[in-house]
Amino acid sequence: MIFKIFFKKRMFLIAILSFFCIGGAYAQASSVIREQDFRLKVQNQWDKTAKKSFAKLEWDTIPNMAGGGYTLYQSEDGNHWEAKSTKYGQAIKVLNVFPDVARSNTLKTWMDGLGLKDRYGNNLIQVTAVSLGNFNSDPVRYLKNNNDYMYDVIMFGSWDWNANRDLVQRSADELQYFINSGRGVLFGHDTITGQRQSNGAYHNYFNRFAAQLGFTLSTTATGSTRVKVKNDGYMMKYPFELANSVVLTTPISHSFGQLFDPSRGGTIWLEYETSSITWGSIFTNEQNMTSNFYLATNKNLGMIQTGHSNGASTVDERKILANTLYNLAQVTMDSKADDYTVKDTVRPDKPKITYMTGDQDNFRARIEANDTGKRYQWFVEADTKDRGILRSDRVEEEIKSDIQGYIYKVDDSPVSSVPIERNEYGEVTNIQLSVNPDSIKYSFLEGLNGTSNHRYLHAVAVDRANNVSETTHVKLKDLMPFVLITKNYQDEFGKEIRSTEVQRVYKDSQFVLLPSVIPGYRIKGYQLDEGVLVPLKNTDIIRMDKVVENHRFNLVYTQKIRLVVRQVVQSLHPDIVEPFYGLMNVSTGKKESQQRLKTALVGKSSKSSENLTESSYSFWRTTDKEIFEVEPVIPMYYRITQSTVNKDGFKGEQVLATSAQKFSLDYSKADTYYVTVYLDARGLHTNRPALYSRQLFQENIKIK
Repeated sequence: MIFKIFFKKRMFLIAILSFFCIGGAYAQASSVIREQDFRLKVQNQWDKTAKKSFAKLEWDTIPNMAGGGYTLYQSEDGNHWEAKSTKYGQAIKVLNVFPDVARSNTLKTWMDGLGLKDRYGNNLIQVTAVSLGNFNSDPVRYLKNNNDYMYDVIMFGSWDWNANRDLVQRSADELQYFINSGRGVLFGHDTITGQRQSNGAYHNYFNRFAAQLGFTLSTTATGSTRVKVKNDGYMMKYPFELANSVVLTTPISHSFGQLFDPSRGGTIWLEYETSSITWGSIFTNEQNMTSNFYLATNKNLGMIQTGHSNGASTVDERKILANTLYNLAQVTMDSKADDYTVKDTVRPDKPKITYMTGDQDNFRARIEANDTGKRYQWFVEADTKDRGILRSDRVEEEIKSDIQGYIYKVDDSPVSSVPIERNEYGEVTNIQLSVNPDSIKYSFLEGLNGTSNHRYLHAVAVDRANNVSETTHVKLKDLMPFVLITKNYQDEFGKEIRSTEVQRVYKDSQFVLLPSVIPGYRIKGYQLDEGVLVPLKNTDIIRMDKVVENHRFNLVYTQKIRLVVRQVVQSLHPDIVEPFYGLMNVSTGKKESQQRLKTALVGKSSKSSENLTESSYSFWRTTDKEIFEVEPVIPMYYRITQSTVNKDGFKGEQVLATSAQKFSLDYSKADTYYVTVYLDARGLHTNRPALYSRQLFQENIKIK
């Protein structure tokens, strides 16, 4: 389907144009550009049934009106003005003057067959037929009732050569008066023409109106069965809307003896498709006059090439006729009108997207946009009996349809385009988030994830006139008003020593971190985002003056390690002093890190090693090495038979048993080791007991 009726996508009665389901007016009133003879008010409104913007106009009622009534003029730029129909939604009356051939009396059947209705259920286009012969004999009889015009539009036709019928002096004069009143006239095929008719005569009286249409008479001809829309303005929008870039099929027709002159201000609405010309050829002169037109209008006059095929017509052609007749009805006696020729053709503003609730990995954002409309201007002329033509204020109003919804996508590209899908009428069909602009113009995006630095949201707004905004591109992470500071607590070997903490910090604010105190540990330093280790002391504070990104702090702590030692003398000798204490050197391999530890009381040979006491030492690591070298100090005249190393107590898992004098402890695998050194006397004979060592002697340790 290449047409649609405004009140439904498909054939639908227009009985409820503005009677109900019409959206309310926008709050902003029209502005007066120039004050003149009487007041005019305009409001932008939305017709929910027709799904279309329109302008609602009301003006002062002027007393003592003449037959010319009120004529509405509209401009898109304030400079070029066009008379517009004042009958939208109302029935119009058309007088069809057919050329005395019974089979040419077809217009009423064509219009009634379209099913167009006004708000009361009556035919929207009401056709009365009269033969050209009768019209010529007494035109006033058929045009007026009590000196008032009965019709909004006259159509002449439709038949080839117009059946060789022309107006006469009287009917041509009355037709001019009708035109002067602002009412519409549509001339059919072969009425106005520079060519001789089949009987050899010219249409001298019809040709009197060529100049008013903007035509120059000629002998050219251009025709086809395919016509396409050249201008998709108001004439192509109501009561039927043509699909975009449509090519229509009609019975064979042609221009004949007319050149359209663009310098005279008219408009070609449809022309013959250039690739399918089968009648004559396209003629264009240096003044850009052309023979290629199917429908052209100028103010309240028009010409259509319907009629060459003698009563044949397609539905496409009948809809074009309906639009043309309706839009030529430009005079009213009412002091109000609805202008459906307006259209919001301006794209909405780019949508604004703001964070609402949730965490970075699952949050909700609000999407909202404002619509921007197209500005039009209007004035009304009133034909009065005593004061001539009066003119209303010139007013301006913005025609905007408002937002109908949003389309978006998420991907890894910072500048992706959002796909837009349209049907044959140009309506956007893939809106994901629909809104009702009469109540709420915003919607919500759910389940967004802003944890990645490479995920982007792309969104557009679509208004009810199907204009699409520019695309908003935003990194999902940037939507968050805060950043996340992650704090990991670990020892220098990467072992977690406290649960990870995540803190929200507002963007661009200062962040201060005082490392937590963890029993058994002290701060060593921190890594920012897996960077190098920055040393810290217990009282140091980490400070970031302006936070704009997520950050991860690895807070590295040093643990107090323990070494629990005992010394067991497995056998004594009567001539050798029994060690009372033991000594042990502990080192990381660096001289400055070497320490000498005193072991627990030694055991007697008569005592069980199960009951020995031990000495426990705790100290901070001062280097990054986790391997500690342990070297028991051997008492004089003794030897080490074995050293054992256990975890989880002296009875715990044994990790080492060695007779070597030196051995290693790996503190990356445990934070406490239990070391037992086993000694025995060498069995040497002596005359007196020997000291255990110089150190013990200096400390005045009692020898038992």
